[in-house]
This record gives sequence, C-alpha cells and structure tokens, in this order.
Amino acid sequence: SRHRLQPFWHINCQQAARMQPTFDTQHPYDHALSVIQTLNADVNELRGALQAEKEQRSREVGQCRRDLTDLQSRLSQLYSEQNMQHQTVSCALTNEIALRGNSVEKLRAEVANAIRRSEEVESLKALQITNFGKLTADMKELKRERVAAHVDLDERLRSEVADRRDECGRIIEELAHQKAMATANLALDRERMDVLTQNVQLAGELLTTGSCDHIDLSTLLTTASMVGPSTASQVSAVGTLLPGANALATGGQTGLPQGLTMPVKLTPQELVMSNFVPADLLQRKFLSRKLLTAMQLSTLRGTPKFIRVEEVFPACEAPDQWVFEFQQKAAALSGGNFTAEPGEGAVPDADKTLQWERGYLEGELPHEHVPLLMAQLPDGKAKPVAILLHGTGSCKEKMIPYLETYAKQGFLAVSMDNRHLGERAMVPEISSNLALVSKSGSINIGTDSLAKRLAVWARLSRPARLASYQASMRRAALGESEEHPFVFDSAWDVVRIVDYLATRQDVRFAEGIPVVGLMGVSLGGMITQLVAAGDTRIRAAAPMISMQCFGLQQAWKMWAPRVRTLQVPFRAVVDRRGGAQGQDFLDGVEKASAFRKLRIDLNDDLFDKLGIRDQITGPREDLIKSDDRFMRQLGVNEAVCKQVYKKMNPRLLDGTLDGPALMRSIAPRPLLLANAGAGQRCPVESIYDVFNRTRDSWTDHGKGSSVHLYVATTPILHHNTREDM
Repeated sequence: SRHRLQPFWHINCQQAARMQPTFDTQHPYDHALSVIQTLNADVNELRGALQAEKEQRSREVGQCRRDLTDLQSRLSQLYSEQNMQHQTVSCALTNEIALRGNSVEKLRAEVANAIRRSEEVESLKALQITNFGKLTADMKELKRERVAAHVDLDERLRSEVADRRDECGRIIEELAHQKAMATANLALDRERMDVLTQNVQLAGELLTTGSCDHIDLSTLLTTASMVGPSTASQVSAVGTLLPGANALATGGQTGLPQGLTMPVKLTPQELVMSNFVPADLLQRKFLSRKLLTAMQLSTLRGTPKFIRVEEVFPACEAPDQWVFEFQQKAAALSGGNFTAEPGEGAVPDADKTLQWERGYLEGELPHEHVPLLMAQLPDGKAKPVAILLHGTGSCKEKMIPYLETYAKQGFLAVSMDNRHLGERAMVPEISSNLALVSKSGSINIGTDSLAKRLAVWARLSRPARLASYQASMRRAALGESEEHPFVFDSAWDVVRIVDYLATRQDVRFAEGIPVVGLMGVSLGGMITQLVAAGDTRIRAAAPMISMQCFGLQQAWKMWAPRVRTLQVPFRAVVDRRGGAQGQDFLDGVEKASAFRKLRIDLNDDLFDKLGIRDQITGPREDLIKSDDRFMRQLGVNEAVCKQVYKKMNPRLLDGTLDGPALMRSIAPRPLLLANAGAGQRCPVESIYDVFNRTRDSWTDHGKGSSVHLYVATTPILHHNTREDM
C-alpha cells in the first residue's frame, strides 16, 4: 500500500506547498494520513515484536541443538555400555556352556563307573552266597560237634552229681557229729558262764568296797583259763577279767574289747554317731562300729586336754619364697592342677575389745589335734556356746566376723579348723617349717611357728589351701587310709570339742549338760547336721547351704555338681580303674542331663512360688551343659561315683546318714535350714523334698514351730560373701 500511494502522496505534497493553504482548511486525505501513520506505528511495533520473536526463536533453536548434541552423546555412551554388557554376558554364557559340558562328561563318567560297580556288587553277591553256603555247612558241623559235647558234658555232670551226693551224705554225717559236740560244748560253756557271772559280781563288789579278801583266787584262775591265757599277777588285779571296766568307772581312755561288748538297742543318735567314729580308733580299741553305746562312745573320746596359746594373734610377714614353695609342693601333693573357685582373701581383723582365746585340743594321732579360736565378752559370766564351722577351703580365722557377732550377743563363740584345712592343712609333706604337727607327732605351738602359718595361709591360693584336704580324700577313695576327711572326721572333732567345753567354768549348763548350739556354712553345714543328729547335747542347729538328699541325687543322676568340688579323689579312682568310655558312657551322661532337666521342669511351680525361675531355667541349664562336658572329660560315670562315696562316706547312699535320716534324728530340737534358691550343689527342690518329708518328726512332738526353712531368692549360686548369709 505504501508503494502504491507514494507517487500520489508526493504530488499532493508539492501542490500543497505551492498553494500554501491555510491550516484551517481540511484536506480530504487528512483522515487517511492519520490512518496511515497509525498503521505505520503498528507496523513498526509488529516489526520490533517480530524481531524479538525471531531472536527468541533463534536462542531456543540453539538450546535445542545443544540439547540434541548432549542427548546424542549420552545415547552413544549408553550404547557403548550396553555393548560391553552384551559382550560380558556372551562370555559368561560361553563359560557356562563349557562348564556344563564338562559336568555332563563327568556325570557320564560317574554313571559308567556306577555301572561297573553294580557289576562288581553282583559278583560280590554271588561270592557271598557261595561263602554263606560254606559257612552254613561249617555251622551245621559245629552244631553237631556241640551236641556231641553237650551229651558228653551231661554224662560227666551226672557222674559229678552222684559224687557230690555221696560227699553231701558224708558231710551230713559229720555235721551231725559236730552238732552233738557243739551241744556238749554249749552245756560246758553255760557252766563256765555261770562261773564267769559269779566272778563279775565279785569284781563289781571289789570295785565298790575295795576289798578282795573273800574272793576265791582258784575260781578266778579257772575263769581266766576259760577266757584266755593269763598270769597269776594279772588275775590278782581282777581288772584283767573286765578290760575297760576301770576306765568306764573313772572316765579313762581304755575301750571295751569286742568280746565283752553286749548287743544293745541303740538310739537313733547312737546309730548315727557310731558310723562316724574314726575307723583307726576302733581298730586300736578293738570295738565294733555297730555296737557302740553312749557310755562306750564317751569312753572312746577320753578326757580332753586343751593346750592354750598365750599370744592369740601373732604378727609376721610371709616372704614370697615361702608362699611359692608351699604352693609348688601343695600342687604336687594334691595330684597336679585341678579346677577350683577363687580364694577368699586375707584374714579379717579381730575386735580387740572382746576376750579372745586360742589353743589346741590334743588328740591321739597327729591328724586328730584340733586348733580352736574362741571369743566372748570379758564379763566373767557363764555363757551358752555357739560353735561356728567354716566351709571348704576356708579356716577358723575367716569365721572371725561370725565369732564377733555371736560373742557380742552373749555367747562363748568357738570355731575350729576342719580336717586338713586351715592350720591342719600345713603338713610336713608340704612344709616341715610351717607344719602344725611335726613328723614325730608333736604340736608346733610356738608363737613364731603360729605367726608363720597364719601369714602364709592368708596369701595362699585356693588350690593350695585345698591340697592336703584333696590328698586325704584321694587316699580315702583309693582305700589307702582309714580316714573319712569329707565330713565324718570333722564331726568327731566337734563332739570332742563339746566334751572339752563341758569342763570349762565359763560355760552355762542346763540339767547337767552344756548349752551348745551349732552353725556351719557349706561343708561346715554338713558337719553341723551330722553332729546334731548324733550328739543330743546340741540344743539347736543351723546348717547353711548344706542340707541335701544324696538319695535324690542318686535317683536323678545329679552327680556332677559334687564331683566338681571333690574332683581329685574321683580323678584318682578313674586313673586307677580307667576312665569310662564308649557309647554306654556317653548315653549315661546324656541320660543324666535329661534327668536333671526333667527335674527342673517338674518343679516349675516351686520356682514360680519363690520367684526364682529366671535364676533357674537359664543359669541351671548352662551349668548342666558345663557339667556334662566336665564329666565326659573326666571319664566319671555312676559306678565311679558310688565307689568313691562308699569309701569316703560309707552309709551315705544307703540313706543311713543321708539328709532325711539326719533331720529325723535331730527332731524335735530346734533346726533352721538356710539355702540359696539357685544353688546347684544343694538344689532347692531337694531341700523342699527333705523338709516336707521330715517335718512331721517335729509336729508329732508338738514342736512344729521349732523347724524352719529359709530360702534366699537373691541370685546366689552358693555363697560369695558374708553379706549373702
């Protein structure tokens, strides 16, 4: 439009210039001009917008080109990666195909080999059939030979039976003759017994009046010839006809010969005590263990002699060399290394405001000397006695806190060293310088030797403290000694201590008997219940962590916990007879484990009642596994356990001296049982069994309130510190 209007517009502008019109005159094209100007402005605006749009599109096209270039590079990279993966997969497939090919070849070879073996098996079957045929023929021939041998044996047996019948006839005739002679001898013995009875009466009259003028010595000589060889001087003393009679009258140490021991009905207490009288003492006195009355038991113990030591707590330093040498020799004496619990530490200090006393109760043999430690208030009054017994590996000095507690409550508190523990563990085989008793049998009670023993003992490891104790049990288990160091011998020592206490002026008496109570921990608790059952002078007893039923342990195969604590004698028996082996032994261990787990399951209600299930189910099961491993390694089976118990603690497994029998013998005297709920050696379920089976022995006497059972529900497996008690 602009090009078409340009000539016209140019001409009209020139004409208008020549004509010089006025501004008031309106031209016909003015409106068109304004329209054109407006259009030109719009065109310019559109042109600018178009130019801006063009530039924007140019930028976008550039960005698209750059994006396209980037996309092309990424596609190229992905293509390369895909190509590499394809090559990897191709290689893997190629290798797999090769491996599969090899496997197929191996499989084909194995199949071929199996075919060859099957052919060999067929040939072996044929060979076995042939051999079986030959064996059958041989067996038939052997059977024919056996039948012939049996026929021959029957013939010989018939002949032997006939000969034996003839011999029995001769024996019957001889027995009839012997019977006739025995009848005649019996009549003669009755006559002699009448004479002997008359002489016994005369001897009693002599003991009463002191006169023997009217005694017919010829009659005594005749009686003496009946009893045994005798001299005239012995007969004139009369006492030779009644050996031990003077001792019974005066309280001497001479025992009654077995020939003059008359059968009597023993009380339960005498029956218990008779079983732990030392066997070597019985041999020296020629007495039978089964026929010991209370008078004979008192005579056997004799008159106690106490040797007092002036300085109760002498001080001394223990050089390392002493301790080292003692522990080396102790290990050799006990048979080498063995597992043991940690030691108990140094001896505690004593309260010097109390009146302390130390001394030794003298015995007939070196191992019968009893070290004692006593404490009381220094008020000069007569007091009841509390005998306090320590556990395995401990000593009387470790009981000082207990002694102080009881002494401050008004008791004469007494503690001793159990057999082969404490000072009694210091034997010449380990150290001649530290030994309580020398090889000659004398007691080393000097202040210097006592101080050395106490100082060295405080530093010894627990295995060294137990060495003499374990060695003595090994000797007993092997039958090399007559000792019973596990409980019995220490129980006899406690009875002798009560005898000594009966001679003291500072002891309270009731009805002519000293007022004595007994408490013990662990091993000391076992001694406590045994002594209380056998000695009625014990007014009250408190065995702690000790009451158990070995019969139940035997029934439930619970041998392992006690074997762990006494492993040296068990190991010695195993070494002598050979350790148990084979599938039967392993089956026995598994059976014992199953029995013990069943025992836990059957007592769930009891554990829930006490609130100790969490202490039992997990820890006890772990202990069972550990015990099973221990029994396998040691090679101990039930037969070994029974053999060791029979030697060390006779009459224990048959129930005579087991927990239930002891409790019935203690009744109706006051008894307190204390036990750890989660204990393994004295399981709480066994404690409840014993307690429930025997408490009627108190209730039947109207003393049901005199027997108590306390179970600690805190996590204590046995005992660790005094606070646990």
